[in-house]
Amino acid sequence: MKALASIRRSRTLRNTKAGPNSIKKCWPCPEKSVGRFITNIGRQSCWEATGPARATFLTIGPLIKQHLDTYSEPTPTWITWSIYMVGAAPETAAPTIIFCCEDESLRKRIRDTIRDSIILERHSGIALKHLPRAPDYNQLVQLASSSAMDNTEALDMQNPIPFGPLVFSTSRHPTMGQSLYIGTENHAGSTRKATAGGIIRIHGIDCLLTAAHAFNDTPMQSSNPGHQDEDLCFSDSDDDTDILPSPRSSWSSSVTVPLKPEDAALYCVTANKDIGKYAETEDEPVVGIRGIQLPEYASHVGDTLFLSTEGTKEGLDYGLVRLRNGSLDASRNDDLVFPDLMCPNTSRYLTSDLVFAHTASAGVVSGSISMTPTYMRLPNATAYQEVRHIKLKEPLANGDCGSWVFDALSNSLHGHIVAGSPDSGSAYIIPAYQVFEDIQQHVEVIKQRLEQLEKLER
Repeated sequence: MKALASIRRSRTLRNTKAGPNSIKKCWPCPEKSVGRFITNIGRQSCWEATGPARATFLTIGPLIKQHLDTYSEPTPTWITWSIYMVGAAPETAAPTIIFCCEDESLRKRIRDTIRDSIILERHSGIALKHLPRAPDYNQLVQLASSSAMDNTEALDMQNPIPFGPLVFSTSRHPTMGQSLYIGTENHAGSTRKATAGGIIRIHGIDCLLTAAHAFNDTPMQSSNPGHQDEDLCFSDSDDDTDILPSPRSSWSSSVTVPLKPEDAALYCVTANKDIGKYAETEDEPVVGIRGIQLPEYASHVGDTLFLSTEGTKEGLDYGLVRLRNGSLDASRNDDLVFPDLMCPNTSRYLTSDLVFAHTASAGVVSGSISMTPTYMRLPNATAYQEVRHIKLKEPLANGDCGSWVFDALSNSLHGHIVAGSPDSGSAYIIPAYQVFEDIQQHVEVIKQRLEQLEKLER
């Protein structure tokens, strides 16, 4: 492996000595891969990768993820990476995979792991760089409460909760875009705030979706507290020798198999696009050392049913809540299919960059979505998760995690918000089709838990 890496680096040196147009020769017509301008990195510009660069990344991104999942250890810091176009001008820009995290030595090791692999051998002109944060984020936070305390001792033992905390709301039947308060029955413990997504029906019972990290006792803080206002600049070691030339290039995109409707075991209840058009009028909760204060008029509306952190795909960051006042299908028919507009199959491939999100802080907010995926790994997680970058026209707020994001033209569901840079309106969303596929894999466990909860209430 080291010998192969040495050969590749020697090829690179020969190409970079060939002259200033060597990058352009390695990557034909780079201007066709240049999208929207993002920011400046030192004296260079950074653009969203589109066209051939994006198509190549759709092929190699999953391979890089698989390699890093196999050959890198969990770390106590956020890590993200994606492909961008970087250069002095669109005509001389190079597709650049940028690995981002606070720890410089760690992100260098990650870059070197990929540089020393054979993944990029068949793809010419791709550079590997590293930064303390992603070019389009000045910070990265999970959008639940910023502090929490262990609430185990505060649980009401007369109303046992076998699968997680109780869920409260100011509405008896919370709908998409409304606030959820995740805490304890007697209000003595910590409370975290999240946003209700849509409702799916499992085993004839209404279940609400939101973000799983809001159920944790210790939500993560900002990933870049010391770099928010700093100008980005590649380090001295990140020079043109990171560009990997190759005798062949490939523009083929990845192929995925759509989810078959007949395999679905869920029914998704749609909400009208205008629902939640206006933000909730409740008093703004107070953020303090004990987290979010539970409004006095909030009531117990649901129970934790299943969290993605219990499975093998913790990065999906979703939580299922069994609604206490939801409708009940007496037939208990499990073989139900998603309505067309909410079917996650339609959002596997993005056809439009216009979106809208149902947030608790600002109601329905419009924005745009990048068709170039990003990969993110949470602190101490074992695997990277594919996410999509969105840019909303309004800032986000604490508690907007779990907000569902839709295609503005087709109304198809893209996913739910899990992390972001609140002031800028930038956020990462988890693809909906991956969440629903994972729920289907755990549907038998979920059905058993629904039956257990019913028995406890008799």
